[in-house]
Amino acid sequence: MQHVLKLGRIIDLEALDARLDQLVDKVPPGASKDKFRPQVMEILKQALTTGRHEAEAMLRADGSGLTCAMRLSGQMDGIISALYRYATRHVYPSDNPSSGERIAVVAVGGYGRGTL
Repeated sequence: MQHVLKLGRIIDLEALDARLDQLVDKVPPGASKDKFRPQVMEILKQALTTGRHEAEAMLRADGSGLTCAMRLSGQMDGIISALYRYATRHVYPSDNPSSGERIAVVAVGGYGRGTL
């Protein structure tokens, strides 16, 4: 995800995390937070759409297709990271996850190379 910072951030990760966290702020302790899935998906879709428009504007300004692909990969890193943080904080929280509770996220192909 470091290349996002070098190329210009097209997604505000802190704001995205805050929007996701706000969904569950008013839920009583012990209540299911998975019911917010449609709202989580809508927030992530909005971030993806906004980021794509921003990447397109940057591409038109600088003309670099490779840089644009790297920006889009960085954007997807941010969205996947935000979803991971939401899931591990709110849906399946665990202070000390066992080996069966750990999650791995792996990217392959163009996205794995950072050129989505």
